[in-house]
Amino acid sequence: MLFDLLNDTSKHQLDNLEEFDKFIFYHYTTFDDNKIEELIHLRSLIDLINDKNSQLGKFLIENDVTVDISNLTVKFRNEPPILLKSGADPVCINNLYQRLTTDYTISGFLIDDFWDYSSISEYPEIIYTLNDVINKSFITDIDLCEKWKSRNFSTYQIKCIAPVASSNSPQLKKIL
Repeated sequence: MLFDLLNDTSKHQLDNLEEFDKFIFYHYTTFDDNKIEELIHLRSLIDLINDKNSQLGKFLIENDVTVDISNLTVKFRNEPPILLKSGADPVCINNLYQRLTTDYTISGFLIDDFWDYSSISEYPEIIYTLNDVINKSFITDIDLCEKWKSRNFSTYQIKCIAPVASSNSPQLKKIL
C-alpha cells in the first residue's frame, strides 16, 4: 500500500490531486554504504528475494533460508519446507503469505519523518516476518533481525516523485 498514514498536508495533497501533476512520497530502507549506487534502482520485495546477488538474497543464502515464491514455501537449513497459505496458524505464516502475494510492492509514506515506523530503521520488515516464521516453525533460536543489524547498514530515506494520472484515469480512481 502506498499510503500507510496520512497527515493534514498529505490529505490535502490527495484531496487536491487534480491541482498537481506529481506527488512526493518517501521510502525508507537499510542499506550497505558501499553499494549506495544500487539504491537508485528501487525493486519489489519479490525481485530482491529472487535475486541471489541482492543484499537480501545474499543474506537469506548466508543464513540458509530459502523462500520459494512460485510454490509459496519457506525452507530453513535441511528441514522440510513450510507451506505458506492464507489463514494459516501460527499467524506469522499468514503474514508472510500476505507479504509475498499481495504486499510486496515498494511502500512509501507521504510524511517525510517516519524513521521510527516499525523496524525500517534497523532491518527490513520482511526480515522480522521471516524470523518469526522460522522461530515458530523450526527448532532454532536464530535471530535474523540481530544478524541484519550486526551488518551496521545505514538507514536511508529515498524521496520519490510519482506522476499523477488524470482525474478520468481508472488508476487514479483505484488509488482514491
